[in-house]
Amino acid sequence: MEFPRANGTFLGIKLQGVQLKVTFYDAKKKKVAADAVRISARWQDNKPRKTVLLPADATTLLSPPVIKAPYSYRIFLVLVGADDRELDTIQINPATLPRG
Repeated sequence: MEFPRANGTFLGIKLQGVQLKVTFYDAKKKKVAADAVRISARWQDNKPRKTVLLPADATTLLSPPVIKAPYSYRIFLVLVGADDRELDTIQINPATLPRG
């Protein structure tokens, strides 16, 4: 699923098994190097949970295997830049994300 960013670029977010995968795209929807060095994620299912997505390659950040069904919760993402500055915040519903 694509999410527009304030700077005119896009994030592609999907579930890859039990991992959250975030890929960075330019305005023409071509993969580009990630401008975030990490993404903080938090949600609450049966208890409060947090994790950090780290680079899998130059264009993608990946979470540890912690995203579990049923997806009856929202995930709050905070993209963090190299200078520890908050770049973006996004709220997602994992039930609507593509799988694969």
